[in-house]
Amino acid sequence: MTTQSERATRKITTPNGHEVDVHEYLTGGELRKVQIVLMEGVTANDLSLGKMAGNAVAMDKVPALNIYKAQEEALRFLLISVNGGSKELAFESAMNLQSADLDVLILEATEQMSQVQSAEKKKIDSAQ
Repeated sequence: MTTQSERATRKITTPNGHEVDVHEYLTGGELRKVQIVLMEGVTANDLSLGKMAGNAVAMDKVPALNIYKAQEEALRFLLISVNGGSKELAFESAMNLQSADLDVLILEATEQMSQVQSAEKKKIDSAQ
């Protein structure tokens, strides 16, 4: 079994030269927590009943603020360090970067959320 410390990592260099160490992927449990933040306030009626197993929902049913909160939650899970700092301060350090640098990290978090969700959707679609 792979533990948090054994998970593959990589380094991202932001436009202003900050070095940020991140995990290469969200774990299943982390993604689930991100999905809970994203889906807050979405009702069962908003869910596509045929795809409930994949938590599919029309994005127009998701409050816009939830998207920002989910991106931040994913970023918290992905960040290891900013400029060699501690894990405990990584999120705060990232939030204090210039917007161009933070945008790169938010994009990374969003891509990780999307990749896992796309893989889950493909698995569900192929099982049907």
